[in-house]
Amino acid sequence: LRVGDLSVKRDLTDVRDVCRAYRLLLDPAVPAGTYNVASGRAVALADLVRVLVDLARTPISVERDEDRFRPADVPVICGDPSLLMATTGWKPKIPLNTTLADALAETRRATTETGAGA
Repeated sequence: LRVGDLSVKRDLTDVRDVCRAYRLLLDPAVPAGTYNVASGRAVALADLVRVLVDLARTPISVERDEDRFRPADVPVICGDPSLLMATTGWKPKIPLNTTLADALAETRRATTETGAGA
């Protein structure tokens, strides 16, 4: 697996949690405004790769590829969901490890059904 800069950190939220936030925001009692749907926690991409490699059924070699680095990449991107939480009571429920495991399982299922292998 050839990768770029895995030291960058990103705020990642399971789409199921995001959809739950959207449903809460559709309530007419929720004041109009700008709400950040985010976990409020930045995770290094290296940690994500480590989890996925650990979940893999075959050994995976991870190699830095300088061509995949982006010179203008922002080191940390993290959202502030405090207004959303205070207004609706929402908070992310699905741990990132669960998100990754579920996404990998779904990819395996889909590729097995299409004969592409997993």
